[in-house]
Amino acid sequence: MLNPLAQMPIPPDRPPEPMPPIPPAPPGPDLPDIPVDDPPGPLGPNPDENDTPPIGEPPAEPPMRM
Repeated sequence: MLNPLAQMPIPPDRPPEPMPPIPPAPPGPDLPDIPVDDPPGPLGPNPDENDTPPIGEPPAEPPMRM
C-alpha cells in the first residue's frame, strides 16, 4: 500500500505568521561586587592553577592524576 501521507494535497505557499514580541525580562536582584583578587579560601590555593611553566623553562614532570 502506498503511504497515505504522500497522497495528501500540498498546501499553497503562504508567508509565515509573525511571532509576537517577547516582553522584556523583569530586573534581577542587585549582586554584590566581588573583588577580582579574592584571597584563597580555607582550603588554600588551587594546586592546578599554576600547572603551566613560565615561557622559556622546560616543562616540569606532569602531576600524577588518579
